[in-house]
Amino acid sequence: MQLLAWNDYLNTGIAIVDQQHRGLVDLANETAAKLSSGADLSPEEMRTLLGFLLDYAEIHFSTEEALMALSGLDERHVEHHRQSHARFMQQVKAMVARMGGDNAITGPQMIEFLGNWLVYHMLGEDQSMSRQLRAVTAGTPAEKAYEPAGRQPLDPAQEAASRSLSHLYAFMANQNQQLLATEQEHRSRGDQLKDLVAERTAELNASEERFRALFHNGVLPIVIVPLDQNLMPGRVVDANPAACELLGYSLEEMLRLSPRDFVAQEELPRFPTLISELLVTGKFECEMTYVTKTGQRLVARLNMTHFVMHGQLVTLFIIQDISERKAAELAREENRQSSERLAQVRSEFLAAMSQQVNYPKNGALGLAPANVGDGVSPRQAAALLSDLPLFQDVAADDLAQLGVACQERSLAKGEILFEKGDSPHGLFLVIHGHVMLAVSSTQGNKKVLGIFGPKQTFGEAEVVMGSPYPFFAEAIEEAVVLQVAQRELVELLDRDRNLARKLLACVGLRLHDLVHDVESYTLRSGMERVIGYLLQHAYIHAQGRLEVELPARKQVIASLLHITPETLSRIFRDLSEAGLIHAKGRHVHIPDADRLSAWQASESSSSPAGRPRRVGGSD
Repeated sequence: MQLLAWNDYLNTGIAIVDQQHRGLVDLANETAAKLSSGADLSPEEMRTLLGFLLDYAEIHFSTEEALMALSGLDERHVEHHRQSHARFMQQVKAMVARMGGDNAITGPQMIEFLGNWLVYHMLGEDQSMSRQLRAVTAGTPAEKAYEPAGRQPLDPAQEAASRSLSHLYAFMANQNQQLLATEQEHRSRGDQLKDLVAERTAELNASEERFRALFHNGVLPIVIVPLDQNLMPGRVVDANPAACELLGYSLEEMLRLSPRDFVAQEELPRFPTLISELLVTGKFECEMTYVTKTGQRLVARLNMTHFVMHGQLVTLFIIQDISERKAAELAREENRQSSERLAQVRSEFLAAMSQQVNYPKNGALGLAPANVGDGVSPRQAAALLSDLPLFQDVAADDLAQLGVACQERSLAKGEILFEKGDSPHGLFLVIHGHVMLAVSSTQGNKKVLGIFGPKQTFGEAEVVMGSPYPFFAEAIEEAVVLQVAQRELVELLDRDRNLARKLLACVGLRLHDLVHDVESYTLRSGMERVIGYLLQHAYIHAQGRLEVELPARKQVIASLLHITPETLSRIFRDLSEAGLIHAKGRHVHIPDADRLSAWQASESSSSPAGRPRRVGGSD
């Protein structure tokens, strides 16, 4: 007579769990068959059966709990499952304690215990675990996987449970009618039970080895260690290839180490507390710093859980290297702090020079130069304009019409976009490269008025005034500009008062820039002007470095700052020797913005009070 016939409802879909389940079902059915012959289990048979149940519980429960830990199931289910396992262990140990006494457990009591466990745990809790494991593996968050598992009615399982309970009750009711077997049959059944226990024990050991094989083939690094009497991890008993690769040791080397050898020394005092928490809760997670064979420090997410191996309780160290993520987080935070500090330093320094920093005239503040692809369609032109503060509030239809009126102009290095005295063609937006506005003398000397880079516009005043250009525009490198036709832009200004106000404010800021320029080259030293220019154009590199890419040759920059090229070279040399900048070609690295900003103040405070500064090209 079978207590519970194996059927599809019992399958969890997890091969190692199903194999262990089936071994217990076969043993329970064999025990039921033994009892149905009319005889109870002998004390030796009962001890053998209870010993198997203890071995089964340690290996099977640790298997399930390790799977749940590795898969990250919802803690509510894990805790409920763990408590169910603990109750089973307590009940079996209580049965062992009763052996040899007057209250020793009988065969029918054992079969009733096994029947209840098989029905309610395997058909209920383990099936719920299986559904959640499949859902989490498919990408469902653990808490979402838990919710339907807790609410979903288990109609098929309940049907199987009812059938199993009916078998159990029928067995108990008919037990007294099964006393016709012979003594020889009883001994035969006893021998079969012993053989089956031995067979199932061997299968459990084999399943343990298969479970270890899962660890060895896993992607996550896993180290297995026992605990000593001081709750400190002992020598490594196993490690998968992923762990060996992460830490830089061979397996033979790992087996000679303990976590003391590859965990950072400052982490070791934490272990008694961590292990105590592990023993109480069954698992523990934390961040920990490891040291590889080469001395490299790695920040990792550590998951610890229990596992039974060859009858010994050991701890699994499941390591997830998060060094790159932590480094990226730190880099982002450092970049954020550097950007905020750069903005503060720039604001404080330029405010002292009465700089109007709200509208950058010589390069986008804090931005690296941008590149574009070939060709600009009307739709792309409208999109480029919509990114500018000047056009951000313009209606989409008006922007679309303006995009049609745009023309892309590609310029070679040194090519003239327009000459001084030309009639205005429209407003210009730099898409790529840099364009300078300048005036020249009859002797050929040039005075640079401004350098315009990506996302900057020029020619606004001439569009509104309709007057000739008072300067010429020249590409100082290969450049692409977008020309917005004058007629369509003026028509839009007539319709859109908000745009007209913004354009008026833009022209006003240009006037303020002109006042600043006059103030700068008449009242400020060349050193101040150069430092101000560097701070105005500095940006945070992706690796956290503070850098400046000069948009033109130093002769052009010197003309813009109203100093001679020789003076600019001298100032760069002085700043480099002081360790305030590192210049190579057009690339300038600023190690410390605060020191660079403070340099001019220290220079001024060391000079005699009231001494006038030299101005102009002689400085």
